[in-house]
Amino acid sequence: MSLSADGFITYAGTVTISADLTNYELHMSPVLSNDEWRIVLTWGESPRDLDSHLIFYNENQWWTRCPEMYYGLPQASCGGVSASLNVDDTSSFGPEVTTLYIPRDGCSWGYQCEKWVYKVRNYSGRYDTSNGWAESQAVVMLYNGDHLAGTYTVGEHGHTTDNGRGYGSEKDWTLLSIDSNGQVALCTNSECD
Repeated sequence: MSLSADGFITYAGTVTISADLTNYELHMSPVLSNDEWRIVLTWGESPRDLDSHLIFYNENQWWTRCPEMYYGLPQASCGGVSASLNVDDTSSFGPEVTTLYIPRDGCSWGYQCEKWVYKVRNYSGRYDTSNGWAESQAVVMLYNGDHLAGTYTVGEHGHTTDNGRGYGSEKDWTLLSIDSNGQVALCTNSECD
């Protein structure tokens, strides 16, 4: 199937329709500028609440520490780079949408921006220890400019330390980093280094 509309990035993929399918959502992303990124997280019915986190990494100098973007701080900026959590879904399926803007000329003076790391945390693990990464069926679609830059599935891409059941920073799906040159790399460990 292919889905297109003026001002939106064309989506092409495969949809399997089963007898018990009563509802299926397709999501499109508006066309972005070349220095904008959109990260769209979707998942199944359980766990109910997965959370997007975007960590700004620099040389960790005390005067250039940057905030982490997540549901508690849905707008974060550092050195001219900004991130926003457009949607925080807490009742299954998503989408949960993060937008990242990296100016073409990089970070402002005094900031040594290295990369931005995107992670997903199973917030439902606080009260539901039966559903982790395998049950989530989590998928992330990464958009840049006028195209889909990548599609990533938990268990196949990025790094998880365990099955994701329970709650804590060790339960993250550490997926990808984007550096100041716009290079995307999949993470192989919790720090994405």
